[in-house]
This record gives sequence, structure tokens and C-alpha cells, in this order.
Amino acid sequence: MKHTRAYILLIASCLTFIISSCDAGLLITGIEIASYPNKLFYVIGIDNELNLDGGTVYLLTKDKPKPMEENIRKMDDTYACEIICDIDFNVAGVYAVLVERYKYSFTFPIQVVSFEELEDIVNMQGNTYFE
Repeated sequence: MKHTRAYILLIASCLTFIISSCDAGLLITGIEIASYPNKLFYVIGIDNELNLDGGTVYLLTKDKPKPMEENIRKMDDTYACEIICDIDFNVAGVYAVLVERYKYSFTFPIQVVSFEELEDIVNMQGNTYFE
């Protein structure tokens, strides 16, 4: 019985040491946008959900406090970040999309427009929405 108790204490001590010595450099210290999603304009009556394709974020860490290629994660990676938004795809307007990881976050705008408004935007900006 004494040996069993000693083994349990030894294992618990080893686990505590292993967990406490994990690399503190992996601690997230911030989040920044790396690239916006490909789609920022949504059409009333056609689009009905947020599309994050092409959107990426930098997860900044203690060891890598500046944006670098190896810090990039996709916005739709639920492990990397959480997306919070309240978009009514039936009502024209500008909506904020909140991208969050722990206590760090940033927002970017998307716009819901009528089909006619989108045609005007495409003509003015040479946008590639229709491709």
C-alpha cells in the first residue's frame, strides 16, 4: 500500500513538472488580420451566409510577436479563432465581423447590398464578384 501511494505521488509530481515546463513561448499575445476574406459584398436574396474563404489571421505569440508566415491561420479554422457577427442578409447595410481569440480581437466590415448596388460597385471598382 505504501509503495502504491509513493508511485502515485511520483507520477503526479512528474506530470506537474511536465505540464508546468510547457513552452511559454507558445502563449498567444495577440491576433491581427493577415488577409481579408475574398468576399466582402453580399447580395440580398442571393447570399445567406458569411463566406470566410481567403481570410487569414496572424496568431502572435511570446516567441513570435511579429506577423510571420508560420503564424498564419485560416479565419474559418475554429481552433484558431472565433467569428462573431449578427448579419441580416435581407437588409442592406454595413456589418462588423468580430474575429476573436481569447481576449484578443479585431473587426472588419462586410456589406449587404441590392443586386443593382453591387453592379454599380463592380463597375466603379472593377471588382470580380461575378467571376
